[in-house]
Amino acid sequence: MMMPLHGITRLLGSLFYADKQLTAAELKRVAKPNAQALIYDFAVVFEPFIKSHQLVLDNQGNDYDHYCNLAGTEGFSSDPATTERISFPVTAKQLMHLLLSEAALYQAYKKRYKNNSLEVRLLQDLEQSNTHYEVQADIFYSQYTL
Repeated sequence: MMMPLHGITRLLGSLFYADKQLTAAELKRVAKPNAQALIYDFAVVFEPFIKSHQLVLDNQGNDYDHYCNLAGTEGFSSDPATTERISFPVTAKQLMHLLLSEAALYQAYKKRYKNNSLEVRLLQDLEQSNTHYEVQADIFYSQYTL
């Protein structure tokens, strides 16, 4: 998805699915000289919760590339995406929603709770341990001047 913001065009989490050559050509066509393009994505770090909840995930191959950018596309630098790890606070309820938003985790929790009141039971378990959590995410971004 391309979104202009104060002279910066942002591509968020969709470049992996797009044709990079067509996307690059469209950016060049619509951008003013010296416009900035920011391509970014993120991935929540679920490993601590998988480990602490002793979840067994079905091995579901996923070839999604969070590092995808316009490197190597004509007119764009070949710099790799920059990666940073950030932390942010969430409530137990927000964490429950994050955990269940991932298909593999959703399936693992379904098995854990045997399909019985999945959301209610997970929220209860999370609230027993803590009411507020710190979650980490990796952010991936590349910035280009057009």
